Parts: sequence; C-alpha cells; structure tokens
Amino acid sequence: MGTTAIDVQHLVKAFRLYARPKDRIRELFRLSGTPYHQLFLALNDVSLSVARGETVGLLGRNGSGKSTLLKIISGVMRPTSGRAAVNGRVAALLELGAGFNPEFTGRDNVYVHGALMGVNRQEMDRRIASIEAFADIGAFIDQPVKHYSKGMFVRLAFAAAIHVDPDLLVIDEALSVGDAFFQHRCLSRMEALRDEGKTILLATHDLNMVKAFCQRAVLLHEGSIVADGDPETVTEHYLMLARRQQTAEAEHAFRVAEKKPANHSQGKAHYGSEAGEITEINLLNGEGKESPVFPAGESMILRIRARVNATVKSPRIAFMLRDQRGYNLYGTDTMKLKFPLAVDGQAHMQVLFALSPRLAPGSYSLVIRLEEMLSRQVNFLLDKQVGVAAFQVIQSGGEFGGVVDLDARAFRDLGEMAPPSSGPEYP
Repeated sequence: MGTTAIDVQHLVKAFRLYARPKDRIRELFRLSGTPYHQLFLALNDVSLSVARGETVGLLGRNGSGKSTLLKIISGVMRPTSGRAAVNGRVAALLELGAGFNPEFTGRDNVYVHGALMGVNRQEMDRRIASIEAFADIGAFIDQPVKHYSKGMFVRLAFAAAIHVDPDLLVIDEALSVGDAFFQHRCLSRMEALRDEGKTILLATHDLNMVKAFCQRAVLLHEGSIVADGDPETVTEHYLMLARRQQTAEAEHAFRVAEKKPANHSQGKAHYGSEAGEITEINLLNGEGKESPVFPAGESMILRIRARVNATVKSPRIAFMLRDQRGYNLYGTDTMKLKFPLAVDGQAHMQVLFALSPRLAPGSYSLVIRLEEMLSRQVNFLLDKQVGVAAFQVIQSGGEFGGVVDLDARAFRDLGEMAPPSSGPEYP
C-alpha cells in the first residue's frame, strides 16, 4: 500500500458568495463579463503529506478550512484545483448527519454504512453485536435516527466507523459531543487503532487531546497551513494566534515578537517574546543540591529565575509536570499560590516551588511558562520552555500501580485510622 496514507498537493477550494439569492440567476443570464459573486478561498494552495500509521491533529479557528480539507480528503467534496490522494479505506466522522439517512433506523444505517465501505452483510452480521455494545444506545438502535440526540448519533456513527477496519480514520470535532465516559472509550479505541498502525486525522479545538494523543499537529489559518510540526510548538502557535485576534487592542500596547523554536530533536522547545525570558531552571534535592535523580516521595525544590523588561507590570511563572508520554500530571503557578513575584532593579526575579512528588519510578520533565497578566482572563506569553529539567524517579519503598502514590493504608475500622501524614519537611 506504500508508506503514504494522504498526499495533498496544491489544494484550492473556492466558493462563490452572492449578496442576494437573485444574483445567482442574474449571473446565469448576464450579457457582460461582470460577475455577481465574490470568490472565497476556503483552501489556498494547501499541500500536506501524512505517512501511514501517523496520528495528526488538525487545528485552526472556526472558518480556517479544517472541515473543507477533511471533506475533500474523505471524498465528500471536490477541490477547485489541486489533488488529494488517499491510500486505503477511509472511515470519516464529519458533521452530524453526514452519511446517515434520518428515516432509517440506526441498525439499517449501520448496514448501509458497511456496504458503502465494502463490508458484505454476512460480515456485518458478525460485527453488529460489537457495534451495539460500543454505541450503548440500547433499543434506540432500532428507531429512526431522526429521533436521536446528538450524543446518541455520535455514539452510533463512531461505533460503525471503527468496526469496518479502516486504514484511515478522519474525525471532525465529532467526539466533542459525547459525554466524558464515551469520549474516554473513544480515545482508548483510537489508541488501539494507532497501535495497530492505522492513520488518524483528527480536527479538534481540544489542545490537550492533540498534545497527548497526536504525534504531529498542523495549523490552518485563513485557508493556508501556517504551522506543521510537533504538537507542543503548533498548539502554542495556535494559542498565540488566537490571543492576537481576540485582544487586538491590548496587543497594540504590548508588542509580541515570536522567538524561533530551539532544536526539537532534543525533546525541548523554547519560544515566547522579547519582553521576558526564563534564564535558569534548577531541580534541587532536600539538601539544596542540584540533582537529576530523586527517590520516590523525596522532597524536591524547583528554582526558576527570569527577567522581564520595563513594560511588564504583572509577571507570572507557571510550571507543568509531564510524564515521558507527554501527559500532564500536575501544574500550578505563582498566581494560584498567591505568591506575587518581586522584580529587582535589573528586572530579575526568582521563585522556589517546594514539591513532594509521590511518583512512580520513571522519567519526567517540566514545562515552564513566564507570562504577563493583563487581567485574570487575559495573559501574554513571554517565554515558554518545554521538556526542560528532565529527571528520574527511582524506587525507594513500597510498590504501587499507576503514576501517583496516594499513600493508601489499610485499617480494620474507623477507630484505627489516624490523619494522613503531612509529607516530608522542607529545608
């Protein structure tokens, strides 16, 4: 099947926009060459290649062209020019209602979907029980889908899509409709498909999902690709783009100039503005000495030093702890801890976070952010460093499963119980 699942080359999709409905008729019978429409480029010279087995998150604000691109890749829409080649069977979850007949029952729609995907009825007979169990909509599967709620529709559509053995799964914001339990089930299934070598293209506004689930992210803006790379860098680009559009007045007074990302082959990224910089990050043990290794449960001190220029009036320093898969485990900042940062005459500052990380043995790293708080809701990124202060946790006592030690203890009755320990004391 080759190594490329999706190959998009110089894709353009233009729509004609008319000011009034009658202008469509006037244009059909016009004698002059004057058009009655305006062209809107939903996609403008988009080129994209996705390898087999790759999981790609597609980001962009509403109207950026995400849905149009996915429809063309899925074969629902034709491009104005350019080409989009797909290698393998495609299962697509686009806008609600696409592909399902509202008058048919859920069961009938599942069989029709299977037939369209090349799965015969006998094979669908063997899969229908699994589809029913995954969708978990009970007797509604034998009711017309026009009576379904949005959540029920997505449950059935996703269940049908993943049970036809797709080579490429295309999802356009569909998972945002279901409840948290179903979303968790969908993500687990998508992880299984990813591990099986399937290709997944996911359009979403959920940045945490992109960072935790996707190997790569692509950012669309006004019909063009403006960023393509590792999820951490691309999601930050997305946030900065969104802030610029939402707070144009504040940006006029607070100039933000992006730094170029550092070498990502080291698993680190560094970007922000020229108005501030994180100058030093250290992890200290209980004796105040820098260390890359910590026994589980031992006290830890995170020391961060930074500088800002004179325009920054309200700085904030934040950190996020991540495991080796990139999952966020814990984060806080100086504002949440009610710790105002003191800036000296040279605009330098320092903060020490005292931690008691009850973590499982393994590798961990930190994301450090320096921000300017314009209000409680609006902030500007001054500097952000990702994958820094990496450290190892080694076993130092009792074993437990998972990532975090909750210090569980067993008792026979309530009378034996004592208040939990307060943790180690810091020097």
